[in-house]
Amino acid sequence: MSRAQVGQIQTVTGPIAPSELGFTLPHEHIYARLWDNQVVATAGWGDMFGAIPMPASVLRDEVAAYRDQGGGAIVDLSLPAIGRQPQRLHEISQATGVKVVMGCGWYREPFYPDEDAIDRRTVDQLAQVLVDEIEHGAGETDVRPGIIGEIGANNGWVTALEERVHRDAARASLATGLALTTHSSFSDVGLAQLDIFQSEGVDPNRVVVGHCDSYLDMDYYRAILDRGAYVEFDGIGVWIIGKNVDKYERSMVDHFVAMIEAGHAERLLLSHDVFAAPQFRYYEGTGFTYIFETFLPSLRERGVSDDVIHTITVENPARVLTIAPAG
Repeated sequence: MSRAQVGQIQTVTGPIAPSELGFTLPHEHIYARLWDNQVVATAGWGDMFGAIPMPASVLRDEVAAYRDQGGGAIVDLSLPAIGRQPQRLHEISQATGVKVVMGCGWYREPFYPDEDAIDRRTVDQLAQVLVDEIEHGAGETDVRPGIIGEIGANNGWVTALEERVHRDAARASLATGLALTTHSSFSDVGLAQLDIFQSEGVDPNRVVVGHCDSYLDMDYYRAILDRGAYVEFDGIGVWIIGKNVDKYERSMVDHFVAMIEAGHAERLLLSHDVFAAPQFRYYEGTGFTYIFETFLPSLRERGVSDDVIHTITVENPARVLTIAPAG
């Protein structure tokens, strides 16, 4: 499988032109196995985090349902520690026609595999692991990542080990031209992550700050946007699992529309972060179609035009995923 060059996008089936991407969900997990991790197992969250079986045929149907609504591409950010399966992504993409972009890197500290020796290798050695995968393929496959991440902070701060991972991800980004995407939940920790990336020389416009909808704070968003990074609302539909869904999503729409009205549409992204069986349509969840069916209509009701929606769901993901010159 050929490697994408500068100006192209690397998918699991090969490089494409940015114009081929289409409507894109930039933060999803077609397949994940968080429940295998001891942290999740000890907490007793197995059912919520996906211990229910998800046969390949069901996954194909879920992705096909998204395609049938007009979906063109999905960015799958399951990393090796939470069950990344490059060949499965390749097969699903081929079977459905939906383009899939695969992530790479290390997730967040509780999920660092002991055998990866995060604490015993230099930052440059860790970065080289990612560069090798990006250039040659993941594991025994020739399936190449097209983005680095999701690189995570487990708490409202970045731990010492997580800082090493953020630095190796930044160096791999600079070496390969791939963008960075983060796990930044329930706090303004995305700013600390940006600090690390920028200290390594990464341009913030190559960084997506994830899970921003889990921390509804306009000052936080303005700080991210002022630096030129992307604000990603990627829990769309996830809140359906919890309480006060309608109230929370109304607030999400309010914040999102406020950023659009302030002129930031070109730095906004939308996704679901589907990762657990209860979220899939097969188990009466919202699946990969919730944005089409619910969130976009809510934006339109607030006066957001189709041109702006196209910018957010088509143009912005393509810009993020397009490989930049190294360095």
